[in-house]
Amino acid sequence: MTIPMQYKRLFLVGDAAHIVPPTAAKGLNVAVKDARILAEAIIDVYDNNTTDKLDNYTDKCLIHISEAVEFATYMTSLLHKLDLSNENNEINEFDEILQQARQHQFQHSSALRRHIAQMFVS
Repeated sequence: MTIPMQYKRLFLVGDAAHIVPPTAAKGLNVAVKDARILAEAIIDVYDNNTTDKLDNYTDKCLIHISEAVEFATYMTSLLHKLDLSNENNEINEFDEILQQARQHQFQHSSALRRHIAQMFVS
């Protein structure tokens, strides 16, 4: 499945094309990456007379968008107790156990902390 970020020669960038959960503060970074990819594609049209990069704009952007959404989802599951599947918005026991395991991993794994720090700046 492709999430369209373009229609013919109309291109969407940032929140106009996708929404990234705010937990990881990645929205602006993702939007700038979208704009950079689009700018490089437009330059390629003029420099090399090819639309290949424009035609592949959505597919190329979806890589970093998916990574940002996955990271934000992980951070949400690490930091927040939230279960939208029930009326009281209470976390179920299984999800609470998973969250505690994630928090334990974060506290005791320097490799995980380095990875999370790297994801924040990428």
